[in-house]
Amino acid sequence: MTMDVDNKLIPVLTEAVGVVKIALFKTLKKHFSGHYPDWEEAFAAMLAGAIINDLFCTPNLDPQYVEFVRSHRPVIAQYVRSLAVHEDFASLLPHITDALRVAFMCDHTRGADTSFILTRSLQLGVLMEERTIPLPRHFIDSVKILGDSMGLVIPAVVPEDSPPEEPQ
Repeated sequence: MTMDVDNKLIPVLTEAVGVVKIALFKTLKKHFSGHYPDWEEAFAAMLAGAIINDLFCTPNLDPQYVEFVRSHRPVIAQYVRSLAVHEDFASLLPHITDALRVAFMCDHTRGADTSFILTRSLQLGVLMEERTIPLPRHFIDSVKILGDSMGLVIPAVVPEDSPPEEPQ
């Protein structure tokens, strides 16, 4: 993937990374409800968010979340590592890998060096090193398919009866 990406594409790619994060959030919550039915939904949601924030190195600085992360650091770390090996998350690994790489590319375009996130993800086994780096279009298309399969995106609807636009 080239680092010379049109600046108009960066917000679209960033949004697509967000869809992958939401898919992971939903998957984590489903996993928690299946394995830990006694957990309160709010706790499961905070834990899922903390795992995603840890993986993408995007901490939530709200004092409530800072304290939650401080109190549950070992569980968060355990789940970040389990993303690479647990069967509940296996189907998301390619999307997570692509999202981490695309997030790095977007950050790089904005002048930030977040390569440490890729290195850390590789060390944790979450980054699939052998996976081909996607072109932006392929990443967006794969995220649309993922989002659609999980009910996260609404397909665009083009009105059938609308007249073609007049050239100006």
